Amino acid sequence: MYDDSIVNFHIIDCRFDYEYNGGHIPGAVNINTTSAVEDLLLGPSLTKPRSSVSGDSAKKTILIFHCEFSAKRAPTLYDTCFLFLAEFLLKL
Repeated sequence: MYDDSIVNFHIIDCRFDYEYNGGHIPGAVNINTTSAVEDLLLGPSLTKPRSSVSGDSAKKTILIFHCEFSAKRAPTLYDTCFLFLAEFLLKL
């Protein structure tokens, strides 16, 4: 459905290790600390994001933050990621 606008995606499973090990979405990576989010974003395995503006037709890499029954973990890691990326992109 979104093949024309998404080039890649990453599922970040924000649950505790024991929850992730009990079963997870295929392809998801278990990241549950703010420092691990930074490692993921700076590491070699992630397609690096680039800044975009509304209406930009370039395909995007998206991050999906997953947690089960939590209003804390995924939103917290998303906020950390958003602030980190905003800082990173401002330096470009």
